[in-house]
Amino acid sequence: MGRSSFIILIFVALLIALVITLLSNSNQNSSSNASEFRRSYSSNDAFKNGTKALKEILPLLFKTSEIKTARTSFSRYEKENQLIYPESYNYVDSSTTYNDSTFNFEDSLQNTKLIPEADTSEFLPDYSYIFIEDDITFNASDIKRMFKFVAQGNTVLIATTMVPMGISDSFYIQTNYNLSNLLVDKKPLQRLQLHNQNIKYTKEYIVKSAHVGTYYETFDSSRAEIIATLDNTKAVALSMQYGDGKFIFTTLNNLFLNQNLVKRKERNITYTLLNYANAYTIIWDENYKKYNTKNKSILQFITGNKSLYALLLCLIIGIIFYMVFDSKRRQREIKIVKAKENSTLNFVHAITALYRKNSNSHQDIIKQKLLHWYDLLKNKIRIDTQKLHTPNERKLLSEKTGIPFDKINEICNQIKYLEMAHEISHKELAEFDNYMLLFEKFN
Repeated sequence: MGRSSFIILIFVALLIALVITLLSNSNQNSSSNASEFRRSYSSNDAFKNGTKALKEILPLLFKTSEIKTARTSFSRYEKENQLIYPESYNYVDSSTTYNDSTFNFEDSLQNTKLIPEADTSEFLPDYSYIFIEDDITFNASDIKRMFKFVAQGNTVLIATTMVPMGISDSFYIQTNYNLSNLLVDKKPLQRLQLHNQNIKYTKEYIVKSAHVGTYYETFDSSRAEIIATLDNTKAVALSMQYGDGKFIFTTLNNLFLNQNLVKRKERNITYTLLNYANAYTIIWDENYKKYNTKNKSILQFITGNKSLYALLLCLIIGIIFYMVFDSKRRQREIKIVKAKENSTLNFVHAITALYRKNSNSHQDIIKQKLLHWYDLLKNKIRIDTQKLHTPNERKLLSEKTGIPFDKINEICNQIKYLEMAHEISHKELAEFDNYMLLFEKFN
């Protein structure tokens, strides 16, 4: 890995750490403000729209029960804890077919049991599962195993504004909005009736319509028991028999919040509904909460989300691959090394140029060059310089050098002149240099 790439990698890692730190601090600082705009229904939240108070009260309400918390989907939690017996019920629904065109809610209300005769504390199932949220969506596996779970004698309490799809179809439940809740000119009040004669406190309450957003418009009256109604006409809590167990549905999910649990009348209604979920083991759901990540760190939030977790893994794997394959030693760039300049030679050239410009030094230059030329003729070409004035020796020089005889005569005559001259011009010096170039190849 190159130095620049390594620096970039460190910078990205520090930037990610800084962003996570800032988000964590921002998350903590804004928790109180966020509580004003949403209902979390999470037992982690102690503000008014959480359910921490209710979760902490459960051990006091059910002293003989074991309270557990599920943080995974229903099907996964059930498989991990083996809530369904190996010889699980294969319950087949034999109820009559629902006909929407002939169904009448008033008839169903009259034909439905309003008062369960048996005390809910006489028989305790092994397990009960509590879901509290605005809206919950179960997958097919959750619904399939939940019906088996209830059929073998257990209880599921679902406090939501709408019954989850798949379950509502099985019980022909249709939910409608409580229009009184939409009035804005005042805070309307409505009467809420509890229909269990076994409870020891008041059975009718005056509640704000804001606490009841929806009600059950239609449902299968052949297996339903109405637990609570609004103004004696709108069912807001139902008990549905399935196999040996029961589903408890209620639209009063807002009454389970911390802000309502501190009020006496709302608290009594909540305790009555929770009484139907009494069991030896009560399981509190925390998986299907929409805002169950408020108190978690950013890393926990990422690992809890499948898409973000997969993205994080891809990022980590990509960085590892980059470090492994890009960290191999690369061929370093071969720099072009320029030859060092011979400063001595440049100095000699400079001095020579200066020396040549001085006319008084031309004779010295000619003298030194002639010595060099004579040495070349004597040692390299084997010419007797003493006889260079004779035609035979000049002819021999022409044959050995390949220079025409006329040119040799001209050179020799010029050299004889330069040896005898008292003053040599720059032009004559340059002409002599040209003559010497003819013998350069013999050096």
